[in-house]
Amino acid sequence: MDIKPLVPTDDVQAELVQPAIALVKAEEVDSARSMLELALDTLLDAGAARAIMGCTEIPVALEHSSKATVLLGATAALAAACIAICQASPIEALASPEREGPSGSPRMSAVFGTPRTSHPSLRISSSGL
Repeated sequence: MDIKPLVPTDDVQAELVQPAIALVKAEEVDSARSMLELALDTLLDAGAARAIMGCTEIPVALEHSSKATVLLGATAALAAACIAICQASPIEALASPEREGPSGSPRMSAVFGTPRTSHPSLRISSSGL
């Protein structure tokens, strides 16, 4: 599958996206929705088939958008992937093998910011999306 990433232009980001995020934080969701839908239109007009909402405020504003069918929430997708990993393998597979709990049982590792597990599916890459 050949996917070409598109991002908002600097102008769209500065004039629509960033102010809309600020509006969500100020609880002015309807105004934010209008601005984000305009920003989304620029991406759709440029050929985007789907749009990833990469900021936690964006899904709040676009929750009731008429364009919801093209939107993907990054936070929801990450949560779904984590749940799938946990359902696909025993939770012990996520334990750090170098650490043991009481009586030699595996000690579980929590992932908050810096991954402490050796499970390859939980590694986060900062390069290329």
